Amino acid sequence: MKHLILIIAFVSVSDMQAQKNSYVDEVIGWKTVYNFTSATKSQQVGDKTYSASQITLAGEIANWMQMSYMPKGTLGDVKKTVLPKAGLYNAYVKALPHAYGAVVYSYVFLKKDAQNKWINETSHANVWRIMANEVPNADYYGIPFLSSDATFYFTIPQSEETRWDHLQENTNQHPVIKKYYHKTLPDFGGASHAKLIIISKNNVFPFHHLTIGEVLNLIETSINNWFEVEQKSIAERRQYQAVKDSYKDYEHDINRAKEKVTSAKLFLNELKTKYKNKTSEPAYLRNGEFDVIDFVIRYDIFSGNETTNLNKNYPVYTIKPEILSQCKTDQPQWFSIMWYGASIDEPAYRHLNESILNNFNFDYLYQYFFDSTKIGTQKYQPLKTP
Repeated sequence: MKHLILIIAFVSVSDMQAQKNSYVDEVIGWKTVYNFTSATKSQQVGDKTYSASQITLAGEIANWMQMSYMPKGTLGDVKKTVLPKAGLYNAYVKALPHAYGAVVYSYVFLKKDAQNKWINETSHANVWRIMANEVPNADYYGIPFLSSDATFYFTIPQSEETRWDHLQENTNQHPVIKKYYHKTLPDFGGASHAKLIIISKNNVFPFHHLTIGEVLNLIETSINNWFEVEQKSIAERRQYQAVKDSYKDYEHDINRAKEKVTSAKLFLNELKTKYKNKTSEPAYLRNGEFDVIDFVIRYDIFSGNETTNLNKNYPVYTIKPEILSQCKTDQPQWFSIMWYGASIDEPAYRHLNESILNNFNFDYLYQYFFDSTKIGTQKYQPLKTP
């Protein structure tokens, strides 16, 4: 039976790939061209209220994206987007600012419906997102051990992806992109080798790069917070029928947690001594994140097993407080622009990549939101008609 399932799955994927090859050069276009108009009411999502002006902005961005890209070999759709409601698996959203904008989904696997129209057969898509006040890839780049409901800490990987260089287009010399913060993100997290551009007023980077001293000072509080959560978790586990009468197991688990805290704080003090002359230097993590167990096993989160060389791939960031405080207003503080989903040797993704780089008017976006005197009443036009 297992072999039969595998064969069926293989045949299904093969069929979809064969179908995909049949429309790879076809200009399929959009599910709908929305031409969003001004919003008339605010939108409540979780503990965040997005104003009508913010929702209107999201619609404007969506319209510009549709004007700049005509899906080829894929079926496009665009959604006005805000942050999701915080829940069990994305509690970090509480600490994030109001983020809003638009996301294009360019669906890869298609089929014909009863009316002989193309529809997406799966949710697989190349993605292009333009979001105001968004921390890039927050669900993967966040550092949960440091973060709280009030403050979000994260990284943006700095090493360029090398394994995929031959399949990516170098944007460093692009006449427009090179003016702004831009990166090809390495293979870390859900949007591997994605393109990232951050546009902000006067190109002021919106994120504060923490120092080694700042990170070390945060860690003791994080260890204490970890113990509070662990203590609560142990107490909840005791409610299950199999262990509810086993007070000995409860005491054992609590004592083990206390031992971890003691060990972690001892090694933290050793790190403070080790880096006492480097506390003002920018903090880079050896890996993208860490947890209490790293301190228990005496792992140096900055240098790993190296004795002198610090890894500079994973800087520790948080949003600058003066910028964070303005994110509730109708004025965007920065834009995160990302696109990802495949490599340049895939024709549909190459077309998306070229459309963004050659057609989308990045300078208009900057001037519209951060230097409006330059454009006056001029409406958005793509640099080239797709």
